[in-house]
Amino acid sequence: MIQAYLDDTGAEDFIGFGGFAGRADCWESLKNEWMANNERHCISLFHAKEYSALVPEYARLVLKYPLHLIGRTIDTTAYAEYAPRTKRNPFGTNAFASSASACAARIFEWLQSPPEEDCDLVVDCTKEYASSIADCINWSGGPPFSRSLRKGAPRHS
Repeated sequence: MIQAYLDDTGAEDFIGFGGFAGRADCWESLKNEWMANNERHCISLFHAKEYSALVPEYARLVLKYPLHLIGRTIDTTAYAEYAPRTKRNPFGTNAFASSASACAARIFEWLQSPPEEDCDLVVDCTKEYASSIADCINWSGGPPFSRSLRKGAPRHS
């Protein structure tokens, strides 16, 4: 099983997604250490924006495992020239969907083709963009991506 976790990011002039992809056994080993780290710092859920001082420590933890870093950002001003509508455009649907599908395409490149084994792709995003992100990933040539939502995030299996 391949698993990937992506989270959105952005500022005034860009938006995007970033995360990691790898085999399920790597994620399981990382999860145990990650949770122990959370417990040691008395936090239930690590989020870089809230615990920026801990980012180097958590990064070192992740880098111990054979996971692939994935990320894509889009210049929102330049993108708006080609796709002026916020949610649905003929060019890339929207900036969030374009960024997330570029990350999915990178995962499929790493795998060298759409996987024959199950692929669990979790994209942490707002419900407002979940459907367009699922559509855009489906159009990118990967395996079919489920539109069912889990906590506002499309999930592929």
